[in-house]
Amino acid sequence: MRKLIIYTLSCLVLFVLLLSMIFYYEGWVRPLTLNHQVTSIKVHRNSSVYHVSQTMQRRGWVLSPHFVRWVAEWQHVSHLKIGEYVVQRGMTVAQLLRNMASAKGLTSYHITFIEGTTLKNFLARLQHDGNITHTLSSSDGKGLMRRLANKAEKPEGLLFPDTYHFSWGTTDVVILKMAYKKMQSILQAEWQNRAADLPYQSAYQALIAASMIQSEASLTRERPLVSSVIVNRLRRGMRLQIDPTVMYGLGMPFGSSLSRSDLKKSSPFNTYLNRGLPPTPINMPGRSSIHAALHPAITSYLYYVASGGRAHRFSINYRQHRSAVASYRKDQLLVEVMHQRECDAFRHVLLPHYTALLFWYFCYG
Repeated sequence: MRKLIIYTLSCLVLFVLLLSMIFYYEGWVRPLTLNHQVTSIKVHRNSSVYHVSQTMQRRGWVLSPHFVRWVAEWQHVSHLKIGEYVVQRGMTVAQLLRNMASAKGLTSYHITFIEGTTLKNFLARLQHDGNITHTLSSSDGKGLMRRLANKAEKPEGLLFPDTYHFSWGTTDVVILKMAYKKMQSILQAEWQNRAADLPYQSAYQALIAASMIQSEASLTRERPLVSSVIVNRLRRGMRLQIDPTVMYGLGMPFGSSLSRSDLKKSSPFNTYLNRGLPPTPINMPGRSSIHAALHPAITSYLYYVASGGRAHRFSINYRQHRSAVASYRKDQLLVEVMHQRECDAFRHVLLPHYTALLFWYFCYG
């Protein structure tokens, strides 16, 4: 009887040792069975170790989901952080669980907001990114600002256009908070180092001017010049007469053609009818536009008009401006005439020859 007990105990000890060795091998030694060098696995909201173990077993990474749960219990891993985790060849169950418990080894994504785009563009860009968790149900300005910074401001212009990196499952509000904090940091730094005697009472007013500069000057070297025109007009009490403000007030895309009737439509943003700055920025300006708003060139310019390409011609009085406008219209008319001549030449000279060649090719070629 005693021998039987000893034998049974010995078998039990051996079984436990064998099971422990298998457990240790499967959890800490044996790499996950992957079909690719690098892959990933997602931990969704409210996902547990059980759900993750089932996923790993379905993908053929482990022999049994029980091993995953045992390793988790041994490592005291009960709560997994949301995210998409990188899984590389050679990684073990224990390593992957440690990453999931501490949010390490997350896949990185990025989203880019372009300078000069509006809040509407920002939100649309977020909405079309499938790696972001969407929580914003509307573009209500005050509601959005309360979620960003507990303020009742309108968010237009307050989000810095840049590239932001995030992990899978990050909410849209988290990304917008990053953009808001970066804009506040840059704006305050530029405001502290602003030029003297500017006609702006606050950094926010300078941001409004920067948004107009962003829309008007696509060339960085011209932004201080456009800024000087805005400053000179504000000092003289002149209307700014900036087309993109009218477009923004009417809900038109920047670059749209404005008619005379458009310029007469009442709007807080119509700088042809209202003096001073519009009530809010009209887009999200970049740092060079903010810097230009707070460091305008020292000029006597009061007007500017396009001079071909993306450049402008600046004038100190209305007589010069009229001459510049007439020159621009003449150049535009010349371009249209040349284009029409090219079309006529193709239609009357080249097209018959091409037609004859095609006819010959299909008939005799």
